[in-house]
Amino acid sequence: MKSLLTLTAFVGYLLLAVGCYGSTPPVVKLGLIAPFEERYRDDGYAALHAVRLAVQERNAAGGVAGRQVALVALNDNGRPDEARQRAANLAVDRDVLGVLGPLQYDAAAGPALAAQGIPWIPLASLTPAGQPDAFAVAAYDAANLLLDAMERAGRQGAGMTRPAVLQALSELDGMR
Repeated sequence: MKSLLTLTAFVGYLLLAVGCYGSTPPVVKLGLIAPFEERYRDDGYAALHAVRLAVQERNAAGGVAGRQVALVALNDNGRPDEARQRAANLAVDRDVLGVLGPLQYDAAAGPALAAQGIPWIPLASLTPAGQPDAFAVAAYDAANLLLDAMERAGRQGAGMTRPAVLQALSELDGMR
């Protein structure tokens, strides 16, 4: 009888301990496809640091519609076949609500992202050639535009979904 009482108290303690821990806070993800190796690695890392800064600033300000933002950066080595595969990898993660990149070969990643209705901003078309820090500036601005679209979608009644972010992105882009 005493061991049954001890066992019951132990199980109760475990249940109490488990109940004290809160749930995981909701997170949304922003994808980045860029080269982190080989020929274009410097541009890839410039974009990575700029996007990371935009995400850190947004999270410090409370996140996007009360959710923290996680950055998912995937290396495409500056190759179209790898950019296409990285786009497909991001497409299967339903928490990825927007993608930046690739820095080259927009046409390689576009179909995979568009087929899943993922809002994306190709960085190659935004960066003028020969300008120092062009990828960093374009990536920072594009990241903030996508984060603003996520915020807008999250504040509207439809919820924070890919179609809602895509709609908000087109509205924000139309205001420019």
